[in-house]
Amino acid sequence: GNVWQGEVTNRRKNGETNVDESIIAPVKDEEGWIIHFVAIKYDITARKAAEKALAEQYALYQALLRAQSDAGEGVAVVDDSRIILVNDAVCTIVGRSAEEIKALPSFLELIHPDDREQTSERYRRRLGGENLETRHEVDIVTKSGKRRNAEIAVAVMKMNERPCIVVVIRDITSRKTLEREIEQIARQ
Repeated sequence: GNVWQGEVTNRRKNGETNVDESIIAPVKDEEGWIIHFVAIKYDITARKAAEKALAEQYALYQALLRAQSDAGEGVAVVDDSRIILVNDAVCTIVGRSAEEIKALPSFLELIHPDDREQTSERYRRRLGGENLETRHEVDIVTKSGKRRNAEIAVAVMKMNERPCIVVVIRDITSRKTLEREIEQIARQ
């Protein structure tokens, strides 16, 4: 004769199911015998559907991050100048762990000093609502200090009612090296 609390799935007469969060408590007589039960039910069907939709959306989001990573494309989200999310490809490109990247005081720490001022200005202008070119090249610096060429695509999104920046990054160092070699050969 204890209180029970849990979720119960019911089937209505029309065939639909609903989920109730229920609390069932025994009611006892003067001698302590259970004479009936009292139940309090809350229909949580909509909440369960929302939780399921959110879980599916999260699974899709994780699959997209993995697929982009497998294709060599890094994805990062920048909020208030700090990187708050990265996929594995970003870690590979910059030679740092996700924890190291997220611990940086600013995403600009990953940008080569020659490109920091222009990148900072673009970031500021994007947050201010300006429509700028969404794709461009920038040089980055790896943890070991190597300079790498990258192509980035940038989009603004809202998170917690504030603008954030989503960045897709591709390491194009090999391509740029090959282009320079072709230019040198053409000049000879």
